[in-house]
Amino acid sequence: MGFLRHLVRHIRRRPILVFWDSGPHHRSRLVREFLNGEPRLKTHRFPGYSPELNPDERVGSYLKKHELASYAPRDVDGLRRGVRVSVMRMRVRPKLIRSFVEASHLYA
Repeated sequence: MGFLRHLVRHIRRRPILVFWDSGPHHRSRLVREFLNGEPRLKTHRFPGYSPELNPDERVGSYLKKHELASYAPRDVDGLRRGVRVSVMRMRVRPKLIRSFVEASHLYA
């Protein structure tokens, strides 16, 4: 729920669309109550068992196959740092991010 609070705090004066799977943490009472109090947040669920429709699956695949393909961290903290740096590099490449959404056929 911290992520949703972060979105509301940092994206102002615009509707916020959140696409997610049907994980139990997304359906919790706490999250439902938070969403009821935030009219700008609109949520949309991916169909169950449809990873090909989830752009996040493509992000993870890209990280594993390209950004972190030959990365061998010494420990969990090293892995965490490597993933963080890789995601930061991706954030400045909007065309790459858009390609994940386009490949999922959710982009109109």
